[in-house]
Amino acid sequence: MLNALKEITLYDVLGYLFPGFIFLVALIVLFWAVFSPTTALLPLFQNADDIGEWSLVVIAAYILGHLVQGIGNAAFRRLPSTRSLVFSRSETAAAGIHRLPEPLVSKARSRLAARLEVREEDIDDSLLYQLCDEFVMQSGIKEIISNREIYIYREGFYRGMTVSLALLFLSLMVVMGITLNPAASLKLSDDLPPANLAMLLPLNSLLVIGTWLSFQRYRRFGGYRVRQALLGFLVMGKEDPKEDSSRASPE
Repeated sequence: MLNALKEITLYDVLGYLFPGFIFLVALIVLFWAVFSPTTALLPLFQNADDIGEWSLVVIAAYILGHLVQGIGNAAFRRLPSTRSLVFSRSETAAAGIHRLPEPLVSKARSRLAARLEVREEDIDDSLLYQLCDEFVMQSGIKEIISNREIYIYREGFYRGMTVSLALLFLSLMVVMGITLNPAASLKLSDDLPPANLAMLLPLNSLLVIGTWLSFQRYRRFGGYRVRQALLGFLVMGKEDPKEDSSRASPE
């Protein structure tokens, strides 16, 4: 058991467990509102005090977290990638993503082409990032690798939060529709009044704001990850052969 806990990484917690738990809450609320709208919700969980039951909740949240990340990857693939925005030549297209100046991108591309003995045009933006990232990882510099991991963890966390908050928003939209039915009495407990539009509208508004902010943070940390790969390669990389030969040959 202890060996299994040692294998848990920060990404498992931030990238899978937290977003998966919010998705689990969204599913519970949705099924409760659709299939048992006259039953109070909270009393159903009052007897769930056994560690085995809560362990199942954690496992379910972790599994759903993988599903959330899969949904995020599929959904965000249709959007301009963070990599393309960082390498973009258009300032407006990369607003807020810390676009790198074109001379730096060209410099990294030319150095890689010289090292690998390939043409610069054969190194597209995707390959440029992957190669720079690989060079940085192979360098073994702890500070750079540590920062890279932080960016990856936070990027995964905010991607998962974007999707899970959006799913919770959709779930509550269904709940709002059910509250319009006079026969439904959606109560969290017998001591609280039934859910209504006045209660759910502010909550859904907060979820919209939270989803948008999480998406912005996701793109920002993705930008940090891409920028560090390229800048790290430029800073730690040796001069390309053409530059060395030009400096070594006197005029």
